[in-house]
Amino acid sequence: MKNILIVDGALNATFSVFQATDEEFAMLFPNGQEIEVAEDVIERTGEAVADEIFTRV
Repeated sequence: MKNILIVDGALNATFSVFQATDEEFAMLFPNGQEIEVAEDVIERTGEAVADEIFTRV
């Protein structure tokens, strides 16, 4: 399991921590990436796959 920090970019930003399996993490952060934008995950994996990952995480 790996922890993921989600940052809400609003003026009153919130920070949430979620856990992901190694497989989910690799799909969210490919090639050793440490930062990702949700919209880029959706574009890269497709909306159905991204929704499935986001729901599990």
